[in-house]
Amino acid sequence: MSSSRPEDRASGGSPSWPPSKYRLQSFVTDPLPPPSGPDPEDRGWWGTLRTHPIDRSDTIVKEWKEAGLCDVVMDVFRRGVSLRASECPPIIIITIVPGEMGEEWIAVAKRLQGQFELRKLDAAVELLEGEVGRYLQPDEVDEVAKMGSSLALQKGPTGTLGGFVRLEKAGKPPILCGMTCHHLVVTEDSALYEVQNGVRPAGWTARDVVVLSPSPMDLSDGIQHKLRYQRSCEAAVQETKEKIESGMANERRKQLLGRQIEDMENATAESRRLVEFKSHLGRVFASSGYRIADKGCALDWGLVEVDEDEGRAAGNLLPDSPGITQEVAFIAERVAGATRFGEEGDSGAWVLNGRGDLGGLLIGGHKQLPITYVTPMSTVIQDIEKQLECKLTIA
Repeated sequence: MSSSRPEDRASGGSPSWPPSKYRLQSFVTDPLPPPSGPDPEDRGWWGTLRTHPIDRSDTIVKEWKEAGLCDVVMDVFRRGVSLRASECPPIIIITIVPGEMGEEWIAVAKRLQGQFELRKLDAAVELLEGEVGRYLQPDEVDEVAKMGSSLALQKGPTGTLGGFVRLEKAGKPPILCGMTCHHLVVTEDSALYEVQNGVRPAGWTARDVVVLSPSPMDLSDGIQHKLRYQRSCEAAVQETKEKIESGMANERRKQLLGRQIEDMENATAESRRLVEFKSHLGRVFASSGYRIADKGCALDWGLVEVDEDEGRAAGNLLPDSPGITQEVAFIAERVAGATRFGEEGDSGAWVLNGRGDLGGLLIGGHKQLPITYVTPMSTVIQDIEKQLECKLTIA
């Protein structure tokens, strides 16, 4: 969770998960004597801190369920200097916007630590300055919309199209939708209720909010790249022509001119095609809002009704019958060159295993820790079917 003060969500486009935050506050409402454990502000860590995900077989899972903690907090890891997760203590991380630490959040952390001691639970609380953000940066230009293509509203951040699903509802025509994140399909002009609680289709009809793929930013970057290449080809042709006219070009250089002219013409045609390219994918159909599922998972899904007449949907790059897996995927810190599972621009991406089974929907990451947040695909599908009263299948 990330916030500047207990009653507000974070500023700067990095919203906290309000339901999770409010449950945490209610959990620590009762006044308790100061804990005898470590101070949440203590910066006396030594060595390199490593962050390990909590496995379902971890002993604390059962203990925390009985204490009612599993539906309260979002950032819970085993964190310490050991390469072995079992040798690191379980930590609840409360992320505070830089410069906004404040006594009130320190008091919340201390009361929470007191609750652990009261219930004799093995855990600690760490206050960390930083932000929990969305992975929203340009990736690359995709002429057809497919798994992994960039996606955005006309005036919105760039994210990822996870893949395609089909919605079926009694008495209604089936709808082909692209799945991404809720925070990619709402705008600053959206009603506050929709931002928090999500978008619902009126009469099984999409909203008049257009979604583009590739995103405007990626398309613009692609055009600029092609134009730079076109100019370099034109300069090469001009240089060769000048050398031929001055008598300074040998036979090999003269033969090269034909290939250079061909490259220039191809580059010019490609630039023109991208400038005229229509990136319309579809319209916003529905989204989750910022909610917490019954199982304690953060919900952040968005659905875009695809305009099939445009022929933009390339289909899913999956086996004929992909499964839904509960496996946990992550990149360890000790993997050379790896920083986290997921990078900028990956919000909305589907997480798969090596067999092509769907594991989850990538919704964001922690900017100070090598942590990426993924909601299990089974949880996403169950919530969509419940909220929209429909049947969802992978297209």
